Amino acid sequence: MFFVKAAFWMTVVLLLLPSNGQERYELYATVQRTAADIGSFCTRNPEVCEKTSSIASGFVQKLKNTAQTIEDMLRETGIASRRHEQSSLDPARYPRHKGWGGDAGVSSTSSLNGDTLTSEDLRPRWRGPGRI
Repeated sequence: MFFVKAAFWMTVVLLLLPSNGQERYELYATVQRTAADIGSFCTRNPEVCEKTSSIASGFVQKLKNTAQTIEDMLRETGIASRRHEQSSLDPARYPRHKGWGGDAGVSSTSSLNGDTLTSEDLRPRWRGPGRI
């Protein structure tokens, strides 16, 4: 099914591409006129652009408020502090492991300093009773 869809879209693209110099020139001229028309939209319709801009800024403000609310809720439950604690890469907290021959797969530009596992990561997982 994937190949059928891919073949369909490739056919559509090939049909839309210009086949000679004249078609290519017409395509580029049309694209340039369309871009110029879109670029001058706000000069022809300033009230629409102003209203759209105010709506967009209001939407961005709502997104910021929502993100702040979610962050506050995570702080109250303690999830954010646990995640920050697990993801912080403090070199004093996670010293470089000498037995691995340096940074073991970490590039020289990386800020990681060797072993970043916490004590919780090192605990063995729970195993149920063995099968007989």
